Amino acid sequence: MKKSIISTIIYTIIAMLFSCCDNVGNKPQSQTFNIGTHYVKDGKSSSITFSSMEEAERKLLQYFFPNGMSIDELPFDRHAFDYDLFEQIVRSNASSMNYPFDSLQHYANIDIIDSPDGNVRYYTWDYPHAHTMSDFHTIIQYRWNGKVLCQKPDASEDNWYVLSPNSLHILKGKTCNYYLTIAYFRESSNIGYMNFEISKLTKKGLKTVDFWNASYEYFISDWYFRTNGEGYDWLDYFDEKTSTLYVAEEDELCLTDRYWCYHWDGSDMKLVGTETVANPYLYPELCDYQRIGLFMRTSRNIIRIDKMPDDSYRYAVWKANETISNAPEIVITGGSFNGDNYVFHDKRYTYYVDENEVKVSKV
Repeated sequence: MKKSIISTIIYTIIAMLFSCCDNVGNKPQSQTFNIGTHYVKDGKSSSITFSSMEEAERKLLQYFFPNGMSIDELPFDRHAFDYDLFEQIVRSNASSMNYPFDSLQHYANIDIIDSPDGNVRYYTWDYPHAHTMSDFHTIIQYRWNGKVLCQKPDASEDNWYVLSPNSLHILKGKTCNYYLTIAYFRESSNIGYMNFEISKLTKKGLKTVDFWNASYEYFISDWYFRTNGEGYDWLDYFDEKTSTLYVAEEDELCLTDRYWCYHWDGSDMKLVGTETVANPYLYPELCDYQRIGLFMRTSRNIIRIDKMPDDSYRYAVWKANETISNAPEIVITGGSFNGDNYVFHDKRYTYYVDENEVKVSKV
């Protein structure tokens, strides 16, 4: 009887010790981190002390953003935020993987992307700089055998170390789950680069597999001015329901608003068909276009102009409170482009459209 009681006490103590160890990893005790010398105010050394991720975030905000202005609103300053300090905090605290850092995402432009299963997390930021190329920095956190570990992206993989992940998806495999990452890089002031990779978790971290990848480059200004800064949510997305990846088509570095489709079959991404498909968000009866010409919004309408297979142009109009998946209110075909305006005629009016406005005159 006494042995049973003693055994119970011993097991209880052991369980408590393991519990304490877990708490040390997930709920940090009081920790102190020095702020980098480039970020110290008035030439005085400084540090922050915290005992939780909430407290760490709050103190970082108080120190670097005391006026409530985000890094985008502050005057240009390469040392507006100590990203190296943030990385140290993340790497030293397993509990950071469960913490959202909502305020730092906003104020310091730190992008955080979690995998649907919660086993992989990306932290990415673009170091402030004076040149036009992005200077992305990424940390990968992952769970392996009950532990939270960190890694740098594999620099041996071309461009991985400078890419900023846009989204992260689960691909159900026959022997394990894979991760599909869609990532972006700004190569210059006017050239963007999109990359699509499939990875899997190993004891050494998240590793890319070599059976599939895709990428493309495009002129940033071309897409931006043709869509008035919109439309990025149309591009490059993964349909979870059908396990289909839509990769935007580019024609001489100009995006067409049409897509190559790849289907995940459990072991590989396979190209569907031999031709691109139209924007899936667009009203089905408008899907016979060659490429998007212009997209714009006014206070009253949504306007889309498409170049057609015969090189003419089509004009479609929706009310401002509708979406392009609905039937348009107006459709005019047979239009042309004179170098400055898209021109369309119907029985009563002529429409002149550029990226800023629509002018209508009676015939």
